[in-house]
Amino acid sequence: MKTPWKSLSLVAFLAATLASSHAATITWATPTAITANSDVYNSGTLVMAYNVGTSTSTTVNGVTFAGFSTSGSSTTVGNATLSTTTSFGSYNGFGEGATGVWPTLSSNYQTLLTNSTYANSEPGTFTLTLSGLTNGQNYVFQIWQNDSRNYGYGRESLVTGGANSVTLKYNVGNGTGWLGYVGGTGQFVTGTFTADSTSQVFTILGTGSGNFGVAGPSTQLAAFQLQAVPEPTTWALLGAGLTVVTIFRRRRA
Repeated sequence: MKTPWKSLSLVAFLAATLASSHAATITWATPTAITANSDVYNSGTLVMAYNVGTSTSTTVNGVTFAGFSTSGSSTTVGNATLSTTTSFGSYNGFGEGATGVWPTLSSNYQTLLTNSTYANSEPGTFTLTLSGLTNGQNYVFQIWQNDSRNYGYGRESLVTGGANSVTLKYNVGNGTGWLGYVGGTGQFVTGTFTADSTSQVFTILGTGSGNFGVAGPSTQLAAFQLQAVPEPTTWALLGAGLTVVTIFRRRRA
């Protein structure tokens, strides 16, 4: 007779396999420390952008992040659904004591980074499902994590899309407090993918220990956005077309 834990492991594995089968593989760039408004990608066609854990909307680098208040264990706003294995909590003080680069950020960017939703019990996993996508369309996805308090030091989140994962730090130690970890800012990361269905699934899991090992991991989410971008071949054709037009105009001049 199978032991219960083996049965549970099998169920978990099948559930994970089923979820990943509906998620295109994300090509992640290197996680980058938050430094300026230009962190926010704005060269595509905006599909959705959300300031998570609050009803407040804010505009950074021309991109408007709508408020995304969370409650219970699952919240849907527009075509985005965020769910958790526990329940949601929200906090608007993740920028408390921020120094370093923080004063150089616009007030709108600070608003985006100071709010987050978190899992009330750890370990807790977030599942972010983006729907209404176009099969075969290329997309750029960005996600932000930030905790400028001393609790943010050592805390990270593992973000997974399809078969690939990336780790984001909540505090990179660029503050002016204790060893730079009090007042430091977090990271954002950019991922690209080609939709293989009308939805895309991401998972977020808190890892690491905060406050030099005193606090445990914390699954959090500050903000995310999705933009549609042309295929590389489309860019090439557009470039070729512009070159032909330029040559034609020079010949007529």
